[in-house]
Amino acid sequence: MFKNLCLIGTPNCGKTTLYNALTGSFETVGNRVGVTVEEKSGKLKKRPEITVTDLPGLYSLSADSEDEKAVLTFLDKKKFDAVIYVMDGTNPIKGLSLLTEITKLSVPTVVAVNFCDELEKSGIEFDDKILSDAFNVPVVKISARKGKNLDALISAALNKAVPIKFDAEKVKAVKSAFLRAKPVGKTKSEILTEKIDKVLLSKLWGFPIMFAVCFIMFFLTLNVGGRIGTVIGGAIDNASDKLYVYLSGKTGGVWFADLISHAVVGGVGNVLGFLPQIIFLFFFLTALEQTGYTSRMAFLTDEILNKIGLCGKSVFSFGLSCGCAVSGVSAASGIEEKSARETTVYLTSFMPCGAKTAVFSYLCGKIFGGNAFLAASFYLVGIFMVCIGGAILSRFKRFKATGGFVMEMPTLRLPSVRVLYGAARDKTADFLLKAGSIIFAVSVILWLLKNFGFSGYTGGDIEKSFVYAAGNVLKYAFYPLGFGNWQATVSLLSGIFAKEAVIESLSAVTEDPASLFSTAYSAYGFMVFVLVSPPCVAALAAAKRELKSRKLFWGMAVFQFLTGYLIALVINVFGIIALNIGKIAAIVLTLTAALTIICLKNTLISGKCGDCKKCRTVKASCRRRERAG
Repeated sequence: MFKNLCLIGTPNCGKTTLYNALTGSFETVGNRVGVTVEEKSGKLKKRPEITVTDLPGLYSLSADSEDEKAVLTFLDKKKFDAVIYVMDGTNPIKGLSLLTEITKLSVPTVVAVNFCDELEKSGIEFDDKILSDAFNVPVVKISARKGKNLDALISAALNKAVPIKFDAEKVKAVKSAFLRAKPVGKTKSEILTEKIDKVLLSKLWGFPIMFAVCFIMFFLTLNVGGRIGTVIGGAIDNASDKLYVYLSGKTGGVWFADLISHAVVGGVGNVLGFLPQIIFLFFFLTALEQTGYTSRMAFLTDEILNKIGLCGKSVFSFGLSCGCAVSGVSAASGIEEKSARETTVYLTSFMPCGAKTAVFSYLCGKIFGGNAFLAASFYLVGIFMVCIGGAILSRFKRFKATGGFVMEMPTLRLPSVRVLYGAARDKTADFLLKAGSIIFAVSVILWLLKNFGFSGYTGGDIEKSFVYAAGNVLKYAFYPLGFGNWQATVSLLSGIFAKEAVIESLSAVTEDPASLFSTAYSAYGFMVFVLVSPPCVAALAAAKRELKSRKLFWGMAVFQFLTGYLIALVINVFGIIALNIGKIAAIVLTLTAALTIICLKNTLISGKCGDCKKCRTVKASCRRRERAG
């Protein structure tokens, strides 16, 4: 009996959904190509002694891209006993070529025809017998999303899988049969998708709908999730204050009581207080992935990206980066063209990841009254910055992309409630374990830096602390941006570890974030700087791995920092002009009037000229003639 199974198939055939159903995992599931960018392994849910590995989707075994090379490397090591080949039953022609190539592997194989539930709803009968006869392998019709026939699939994979031995003539017959059936055999989902796409992808409605979707997502995240978080945070703050009174009375150590109650418990409170917004955000992002709308968003921006020298596959990195910059950078490995891949790595972190979105949600709630339009605008800012950055990089020979791209548009599907729940649960848990632990650590470290200095414990005098000393030196660099103070500077420095830590830093150094910015424009510029400046250390490490060049890596970091700095500077200057346009106009008019009076001073006083350069020259000439005479 086989102990190690691997899932192979073309992109967007439902491999990861099947993997999650078999193992009980909740890996990222997206209704678009390129979701899986590296192999993932897990134990079979009902048979823990059996391992299942999910491989990135590929169209052939030619190894054109980095993710395809990763698949071939895995296959060459032969660390599996059998292959489950996953085929999209609604578009079987797409998978025939790769299925033929798997013959080269000479390994036991079973074919899983996915989306059989959609075929049944549309009254379409998939001829699995003709496929089985042509390739001499077991064929099982399944629905990975609904968990249909999965036991039969595993049984066939463990007991009946055999190496592929196809008959070329029969394969031609299979292809002809599928081609004849496809034009009249469109599923109801495909027919409905075509009608909806006429609106979603139209030049008139495409972008307004995309912005509306983002607005609704942020409105619910900020106003519903934010209010729940406020209640949780307030309760923990009250508990923290009571704990401080209790500990300071029991131990007599004020600084120890402050550390435990406000740094430790308060740090936990900051994480839990923001947790409802994170849950809402991950829920909506997963829903967009599952429905297939993320691909529509990519399609709408694809034409723009091609004009600035980016490969069309870059849109998937940008889409993934909206969840996590690390995933977005890693997805760039699927881009065949080197220059386009490097450009994508340079620009991917310009999109607002979940961590940056958390910062925007926090500041929009604290400073701009929970304005959902403002929060949603950062997606448009991210797209705009990608376009600007791409236009700049495309002027350099190294970053000029020349490859073409054909985008596969998946069928629109309703999201699975089970997967939505599982993905939101797992991503939230991941946030608590990774980002939450970093925020907690930063909370404690900042408290120590805030309450201790060169003279020891400061007793609450923050101007004697380490954090003040560091921020007070570096703050001058940010004066032109409108937030040249030590508090904002320290929060930006903590964001190097994780962008979520900016929230903890701001809440630790001030009770009113609005007081740190000279104008509302500079506050918005601060958020743009967080968006565009270099990402967290984890994303930087991923970028260094993909670029494979120290020079390119440091060039990327400098490029991102300078771009963020200049954009924030422009926003601040524009704000100063916009808010003081009346004063500026008055000053200009006053200076103009003063200069006019000075230039015409003699004329206005005496009514005639006598002291200009020309007159002085004439007078000197007359005096010389008089002396000569």
